[in-house]
Amino acid sequence: MSLSEQLSEAEETQTWTMADHLYGDDDESFLRRATPYNPVPRWRLKTILKDFEDEQDLPEVLSPAEESSALWRDDGPLPLSGLTPTVDQTLHSEQTVRDDRLSVQYKVTGLKSNEIPVIGLYVDRRVCPGFRYRVRYNSTEEYAFRGEPWLLASIGMGYSSRLTFTKGQGSSETYCFWPDNRDAGYSFSIDVLRGGDSFTVVDSAGQVVGDAVVHSVNKYQMEQSMEADSGTVRKYVCVHFACTVTYFQRHSDIINIDNKEDEVVKGIAEVVKEKREKEARTQCIADVFLSRVGNCTFHLQI
Repeated sequence: MSLSEQLSEAEETQTWTMADHLYGDDDESFLRRATPYNPVPRWRLKTILKDFEDEQDLPEVLSPAEESSALWRDDGPLPLSGLTPTVDQTLHSEQTVRDDRLSVQYKVTGLKSNEIPVIGLYVDRRVCPGFRYRVRYNSTEEYAFRGEPWLLASIGMGYSSRLTFTKGQGSSETYCFWPDNRDAGYSFSIDVLRGGDSFTVVDSAGQVVGDAVVHSVNKYQMEQSMEADSGTVRKYVCVHFACTVTYFQRHSDIINIDNKEDEVVKGIAEVVKEKREKEARTQCIADVFLSRVGNCTFHLQI
C-alpha cells in the first residue's frame, strides 16, 4: 500500500494503527502524536513504510540520533571591545512554567534570563513564528543548528506542537522537531540584530545626523515586552552591539560624509512582524547614546 493510501485510511478512521505494529499499545507518547493533527515524524515513518513517497516535499525532521550528531557547544558571549553586557546570563536553578489551557506544568532547570522555555506540551507565548531564535538543549551548553539563529516558520496544531525552522527566506534548509523530543526541553533566545544591518541615525531633535552599520552583536539579547494586535506582533528587545557611524556635516547645501566613528552601544530594538509578512523586521533601535550627539534613535534603512 502506498503512503497516500495509508494516509487516506488514517483520515477515515481518525486514528493511526501503525503504532501498534511497531511500538505496542502502551506507548502513549507515540499514540498522542500519531493523530491527523499531529502527523507522525518522518524519521519514524521511514522505519514503518517501505514505499515512502514524495520525500522531497516534506521538511527534514531531526530524530534524537540526528539531533545528537548536530550538537554545537557554546563558547560564550561574543566579545565586543569596551562592552559590558547588562544582560544577566546566570543559570536559574529552577523555574515552574504552566499552561492553563492544557492544565499542565513543568519544572525547568538551567534557564538563562534571556531565554524562553519550551518543554513537553508547553510552548511559551513569546515564541512566535516569523522571529529568529537560537535553540539550546536545556541542562547543557549545546545548541541546535550549530548555534546559529534560525527563523521559526510555523508552530503546528495539536497538543505537542511541531516547530518548523528555516535557515532564512529563500533557503531550502528546513527542519522541525517536537517540544517533547527531550525530557529537559529547550531554551529559545531571540535574535533580532546581526552584522551588516544598516540604520539612519536621528538625534533627539528629530534631525538626521548620519548612518550606522552594525558589525558585531552580542548574542545575549533580552526580550523586554511583546504586543499583538490584529495579526501584527511587536517585540521590544534589549540589544548590545558595535557599529560604525558615518556623520553628516552640513555646510550650506553640501553634506560631507567622511567623518566616521566606531561606537559600542546598547538600545531597545522595536521588532515588528506584520500579518502578511513571513519574517519580522527591526524597525528601529531607541535609547542609543552616541558620544558625539548624545541620545538618538536608529531607524531601519530600506
